[in-house]
Amino acid sequence: MLRRIFNLLLLAGAVLTGWTVWFSLSPVDIPAATVDFSIVPGSGLRSATRQIRDAGVDIRSWQFNLIARITRNQTGIKAGSYQI
Repeated sequence: MLRRIFNLLLLAGAVLTGWTVWFSLSPVDIPAATVDFSIVPGSGLRSATRQIRDAGVDIRSWQFNLIARITRNQTGIKAGSYQI
């Protein structure tokens, strides 16, 4: 029984790792040659994600937030102006 649970957890970890790599390496669709946006000081992860989406960058919010949490970068939001 414990072996079966271990195998299922191992498989789930492998699937999550594979998805993370795939998502991280997938291109982001940008409707213009460049997109400018600003992250307001004091913004958290969800607020920053919303600001990026509002600027016209086509990202899936839940995936972006999940990757930030998995990589433990959710508190590393830097306020400022960005261009991609």
